[in-house]
Amino acid sequence: YDGFFWAKMKLSGVEGKNIDRLTLVIPLKNEESPMFHAVSNTIRTNPAGNIPDGSGIVWDGSQLKRAMDFGKEMIHPQIVPCIWIGGVEKGLSWFLDSSMGYRLKKDAPAMRIVRNGGELRLEVDIINRPSKLKDGHEFEFGMQATPVKPLEKSWRKIVYDSSGEGIKGMDTAI
Repeated sequence: YDGFFWAKMKLSGVEGKNIDRLTLVIPLKNEESPMFHAVSNTIRTNPAGNIPDGSGIVWDGSQLKRAMDFGKEMIHPQIVPCIWIGGVEKGLSWFLDSSMGYRLKKDAPAMRIVRNGGELRLEVDIINRPSKLKDGHEFEFGMQATPVKPLEKSWRKIVYDSSGEGIKGMDTAI
C-alpha cells in the first residue's frame, strides 16, 4: 500500500516494572489539519467533518457511538480502531487491528485530539492504567499517509461535512 506503515513495538528490559501511562503523541500542523474522521464499529454514525474549535482536548474517543450485540459492547468503550486527521491536500490515518498489549481503563478515553496554541496533537494511550509489565511487552498499530493515490484536480475542491458547514472555498458534499 502507498504510504502504509505497520509498527510492532516490543518493550525490552521492563520485566516487573510498573507503568501508569504510555502515550503515543503525533504532532500535526494545525493549519493543514482542519478535518477528521473517526471510526468505531458502526457504519453510519462515525463523525466526519471539521475538528472542533477550542483549546485543550477538543475531541476524545468517548464521543463515538458503538454497536451493541445482545446488550453488550462489541468493542472496548475506550478503543478507537481508526482515525484520520488532515485536510484537502493530505492527512494521516492511525489504526489498530487488535487491542492486545494495550492496557486501558474502560471509563477513560484512550484517544484525544488536543489543541495547544498553534499545535494540533493526536494522543493515543497505549497504557493508561497501572500495569505491571512482562519483558518483551508488545503492542501494534498502523499509520497511512493520505491520499494514497493522486486525485483528479476537480475532486480536491469537494469535502464531505455532515454538519453542512463546509470549508470556505470548497464544494460541500453532505
